[in-house]
Amino acid sequence: MISVLSSLAVVSAIAALSFGAALLLGPWSAALGERFGVVGRITDRSSHTRPVSRLGGVGLVMAFLMGAALLAVAVRFLPGSSIIWGWDPGAMGWLFAGAMVMFCVGLADDLKDLPPVVKLLGQLLALVPLVVIHTRYMALDEALTSAALPGPAGLALVLVWVLFFTNAFNFMDGMDGFGAAFTIHVCLWLFAAALLGQAVRGDPVQFPMALAALPVLGAACAGFYRVNRSPARVFMGDSGSLTLGYWLGVQVLLVGGGYGSGAEEGSLARPGIPAASVLIVLLPFVFDVALTLARRARRGENLLAAHRSHLYQRLLICGLTHRETLALNLRYFLICGALGLVYGVVSATAADWFLRPALWFLWVAAGGAMVHYW
Repeated sequence: MISVLSSLAVVSAIAALSFGAALLLGPWSAALGERFGVVGRITDRSSHTRPVSRLGGVGLVMAFLMGAALLAVAVRFLPGSSIIWGWDPGAMGWLFAGAMVMFCVGLADDLKDLPPVVKLLGQLLALVPLVVIHTRYMALDEALTSAALPGPAGLALVLVWVLFFTNAFNFMDGMDGFGAAFTIHVCLWLFAAALLGQAVRGDPVQFPMALAALPVLGAACAGFYRVNRSPARVFMGDSGSLTLGYWLGVQVLLVGGGYGSGAEEGSLARPGIPAASVLIVLLPFVFDVALTLARRARRGENLLAAHRSHLYQRLLICGLTHRETLALNLRYFLICGALGLVYGVVSATAADWFLRPALWFLWVAAGGAMVHYW
């Protein structure tokens, strides 16, 4: 129990530092964008009425990296953090390398407005580290495919998923405070689901470092939210939205518990949260993007052309303010987060046959909530 409390105290302290760093770096990144003219131009698709700095992702990602670096040091050298497992410098290094490539692609797009093909090639480059992790450290495809597909096909599926969700997050980050608020919810719900899932099973509390980084990321977004909420002083830009989308999308592959080759096989408990639980928590963004793509495809529109067809954009067009639209969406973030949490807890005991229908009911309830929002 002392080990658990000390480890959680370490994570909480680092998260607090990340929050403070984001509080300081948020206004700095706003001033940086204004100084160099990297601001969001006003167009017929804009949801803002004045130019706003687009370099918020620089301060946000810096705050997260500072916290992640401190977390890595704590896991490596502090004995009180022993419940945080999966410390493998090679695997974690590749994971952060992919996130940094995605950050650089987004920053280049913020600065120079990259052609779509160049931007896509950069995103594909950011997927290479996941291939390395898959081949050297773990089978990433098991989380999504449950071994239903052979290795190469399963890996291709998860790479498509990460690419899809990265861009989905980028598409959805078009309103004051929207992406930051969603990330805060996702990070807190997933971390809570992992801890409660193990408690229900009676396992020792242990979780991989990639999952321990979620509260740190959520804290950084909370600090950034202070300057990103309506009326926003700074946007996270593509540098922030692509990085967050990449990191959250990868969580679907990591929370299953296979990550962390540094631990002996079978010596440590799994985090106690399935990939399906993560997908339910991510559903508000996934549903909006999928529905919008389907509606535009049905109308024969160019799917690559700029538009204002997302559900949150339609609410703004109908006259709701940024704050009203965000407040409405927060209800559905809360619903899907709670359902994802319950899914993770129920799945920990779903070996009992009578509990398995409850898992399907949770999926139906989450889908029903999204249809209600639509």
